Amino acid sequence: MRQNPARRAALLDAAIEVLAAEGSRGLTLRAVDAKAQVPVGTCSNYFANRAELLRQIMERTGERLTPDPAEVAEALAAPSSPNWSRNFCATSTGAWMPTAAATSP
Repeated sequence: MRQNPARRAALLDAAIEVLAAEGSRGLTLRAVDAKAQVPVGTCSNYFANRAELLRQIMERTGERLTPDPAEVAEALAAPSSPNWSRNFCATSTGAWMPTAAATSP
């Protein structure tokens, strides 16, 4: 299996998008290759099979949903305000849901 962490992360992000758009039946190694705009067969160089891809999708999803500890500490140290919880959620979800951070005041 290949060991390029940046390419693996890009393939997993593409796989997450394919899974969201096409469902589990649409998640194939070739569909991920197409979504990631890489040559056919690239995904199979990084993941032995679909089951391994799904396992690593779960790990990548956990990574994307985990807020940066420094941002959490900064948000918790900020003075309280009526909008504190909304701002905290927008800050901590900004990495995986960019529109939340962009639309909060």
